[in-house]
Amino acid sequence: MKVKAAQGLARILKAEGVPWVACYPTNHVNNALGAEDVPILMMREERYAVAVADSFSRVTGGQQIGVCTIMGGLNAAGIQLAYGAVAQAFEDSSPVLVITAGVPQGSSGHTHYDMVRGFQSVTKWVGTVDKAELIPDFAQRAFTQLRSGRPGPVLLIVPPNLGEYDEDEHPYTPIKGWKSAPDPDDVKAAVQALLRAQNPLLYVGEGIFYAQAMDELLQFAELAQVPVSRPLQPCHPERQQEDHCAVHGRHAGPQPQLPDRLRRGWRCQAHPPGSEPGAVHTDRWGCAQEPGAYRRDQGG
Repeated sequence: MKVKAAQGLARILKAEGVPWVACYPTNHVNNALGAEDVPILMMREERYAVAVADSFSRVTGGQQIGVCTIMGGLNAAGIQLAYGAVAQAFEDSSPVLVITAGVPQGSSGHTHYDMVRGFQSVTKWVGTVDKAELIPDFAQRAFTQLRSGRPGPVLLIVPPNLGEYDEDEHPYTPIKGWKSAPDPDDVKAAVQALLRAQNPLLYVGEGIFYAQAMDELLQFAELAQVPVSRPLQPCHPERQQEDHCAVHGRHAGPQPQLPDRLRRGWRCQAHPPGSEPGAVHTDRWGCAQEPGAYRRDQGG
């Protein structure tokens, strides 16, 4: 069965479990989304469209991918205005799919802005579809990037006049994604360093949520009797662990009581990457940071 490129992309988003798409203001893919009964949420500006999709990816721990459509093409003002929100998602390692219209075939002489070069520094991958039958291939590449490795935004550029392709000849299979694991010897070395430290602290980034490893983290913290500090991030049901005795700092409300062994002489310690050995740092909360604790950043 032949379908238009945008319609095929809309069906692929449904196959990937995308429940809705944020947008602003126009994009030819929106018409295809409506025809395929994919709800569209109209925002008040481009940055909000990206931010809402970004937020959805964050609160689901990357289990569902937020998607947004932005105006592009010859008048690329929409995607230009969305740059800040895409850069923020890239900075925070949030997986979000941004779809914009590409320059129509044969019209490249009428535009001065190169969307690919403009967004390569703030995305994991930028793909420009130049044939309708390549829609499934580019979508698979996009979702592979979104579900594998360190999270981050992906930009998919889809020109409006690509024509049709045959779904039977170019079928789409949803992407599972691939996850990497650390070297077991490095894990042993990290545990040994924590157990030897006099005043240890686990500084855990948001990657622990994307890895669905909250239970394992709390189990380890209880066994090793090590307090946990985490960044300020939005909460979802899997993050409702702030009253646990191991969780310290970085959240509103009364601070939980630490075990006696940890409370005596304990102070916040971390070793920011790139800092000099023995250097003492102060974070933005005014907490002294020194070497002595193992730091686990997201995606690492």
